[in-house]
Amino acid sequence: MTSLTTFKAWIASPQYAMPGDESDPEKLTFCNMDMTTLGWLEVGVAEIKIISTFDHNQLILSMANTLEDQISKERAESHARVARLEQRIKDLLLLTSEVPHGQ
Repeated sequence: MTSLTTFKAWIASPQYAMPGDESDPEKLTFCNMDMTTLGWLEVGVAEIKIISTFDHNQLILSMANTLEDQISKERAESHARVARLEQRIKDLLLLTSEVPHGQ
């Protein structure tokens, strides 16, 4: 599958730009958002031909793998939060068993 689209061409760090960078695709970043607030310099518009190199099934598998990675990360973070809460409970219970009754 092939598609043709246009993007704004930006120099992301104009303070380090050299003459000719404004026409060198390897020195440019392509994005249609307004990046001037980040200090980027818009130098033109690029017409980009995108040639897809993978099939739909590869895309779906990649998306599923990314979601599985996110699930694993969420589980790990959740487990760590639960462990901290359980430790707090244990610490509180230790405090109550150390305090003599009647004082």
